[in-house]
Amino acid sequence: MEYQNFYENCYGSEAELTPKQIYQMYRQTDRWQNIRKDRLVIDDYKCRLCGETATDVHHICYPKIFGTEPIAHLSSLCDKCHHNYHFPLSIADVKKDFFQLLEDGKHTTCPVCERFAHYNPRRLNSSTARALIWLVNAYNETQDWINVPITAPKWLTATNQHTTLKYWGLVERAPSSKEKKKHSGLWRPTELGIQFAKCQCSVAEQVLTYDDEKISETDEKITIEEALASYGFDYSEIMRNPSADFEKSKIIRKGQKLISNHS
Repeated sequence: MEYQNFYENCYGSEAELTPKQIYQMYRQTDRWQNIRKDRLVIDDYKCRLCGETATDVHHICYPKIFGTEPIAHLSSLCDKCHHNYHFPLSIADVKKDFFQLLEDGKHTTCPVCERFAHYNPRRLNSSTARALIWLVNAYNETQDWINVPITAPKWLTATNQHTTLKYWGLVERAPSSKEKKKHSGLWRPTELGIQFAKCQCSVAEQVLTYDDEKISETDEKITIEEALASYGFDYSEIMRNPSADFEKSKIIRKGQKLISNHS
């Protein structure tokens, strides 16, 4: 429909149409189709709310006369988000949809703070296993909180891997005694952490975290020996000397092996 014909039929002196009827007619005009396409191109055909493919263009605010709206007053949305805007979901529904996107492995933005959001998969590897063994041994000597930044070896403080052990419930952090300081550097193993370090149980091989909290875990289990062996470390050797920099010695041994193979 030509916009001029639409304008005369809808805003002429004899026009007796409801706002809804006028809007439905406007959507058929060539002017709206051009404005709609321009907005989609600007937004790269991505929904401004969830990032999925945009199929609709939404009026953030309606003009007094359709066809005069600035393009900045429009927003590209997918069909689902457009529907939810006009028929709002409950907070529970919004949370459900948000976390479903994360569980599907998609990146999105938080509907509250608009920050980028995604799940972080974390695997219990050799570095975290070694950090736990060191912490358990240090705790066995003191039976008290361990000041990791002060007493831990450099290879541990450099990676900070001991902090991720909390997602498996293997360690816990002491609350900060200072009001302005959110966390302390004091850590200790939990009962589960001690059992895991002694090869008395297994834990999930991988967990999913969001906003520094564990959301879920895999069904696959792993022992501390398996976590260490995945990178060529020997459990009994590390237990004898938990503070040693086995990463450096492993590299040296690998270099020596390459030299002997070429000789």
